[in-house]
Amino acid sequence: MTPVAAWNCMRIAPSGWRGMTDILVPIALLFHPAAHALDLGRAATAILEGTNHFRVEEKVAEVLPNAALGATAREFAQFLAATDRFGHDADGREPPERVRRHGYDYCMVAENIAYQFDSRGYSADVLAHELVAGWKSSAGHRRNMLERDVVHIAVAIARSDRNGYYDAVRMLGRTC
Repeated sequence: MTPVAAWNCMRIAPSGWRGMTDILVPIALLFHPAAHALDLGRAATAILEGTNHFRVEEKVAEVLPNAALGATAREFAQFLAATDRFGHDADGREPPERVRRHGYDYCMVAENIAYQFDSRGYSADVLAHELVAGWKSSAGHRRNMLERDVVHIAVAIARSDRNGYYDAVRMLGRTC
């Protein structure tokens, strides 16, 4: 089987906000200390659960967590948050290169990325719900979520200390 790769990205905050909020966000976060206490692990788990719930609703098999994809997703989410860059090649590599670097011998890999911001802060479940809903409403993300040939999933979220954005990475794949 020839390896297949697909990826999609989404800016959930209105276009142009990422740069404009660099000055405003830190001030807003002073008034919302709960934003700092968000359980990112819980949010990632809720995204995994939401993805599987959606797959079952659409009569597609659930996907299982994979450690190599998890390491890939964590590293890339942390990179996006640390650098405030956004894109599937923001680190100079594409998803297939990143998963192979972490030992995932893929036949198929798909990556969805998104960022989310709310000056009022988030609970883990609300952040996860908004990310999953955004991905479901985007044709490319939806296609990745419902890909029948994938069997593995990993989700990671990291928060930018500089501007308060939450960068999410969801990897879906199948090994050869």
